[in-house]
Amino acid sequence: MNLSSFRSDSSFRTWMVRIAINESLQWHRSAKRLRQGNAEELDGLTAPTESAFQAYAREEAANTVRRAIRQLPSKYREIVVLRDVGELTIEEAAKSLNASPQMIKTRLFRARRMLAKTLRQSETTLRPGWQADNAA
Repeated sequence: MNLSSFRSDSSFRTWMVRIAINESLQWHRSAKRLRQGNAEELDGLTAPTESAFQAYAREEAANTVRRAIRQLPSKYREIVVLRDVGELTIEEAAKSLNASPQMIKTRLFRARRMLAKTLRQSETTLRPGWQADNAA
């Protein structure tokens, strides 16, 4: 449909791979919106054993992870989104990114290390002193 917009700045193959990646990410975003729509209906429901504080803490933790994922360089963020958020297999992610499974594994390992480091740093700033008293 947009073949006329190909500018030859890169190879045709690279251009097509980028289109495929963008389409895949868009599909995952729309699927996520659908899942969030269902989740929003359930937001008012909490487990009988979960307090309002625990529900708030869980939501804050999820937001912290989302922010950390957004901070990753794009080549790592794409793999985390496809593999961990979109729940694709290594092989599916490799096909989607036109990469080898080994490269996906390597980048996923590095991305998870970066995420862990970011989350450890944010954990120290998010953990107020009174939370330790309530956890016991």
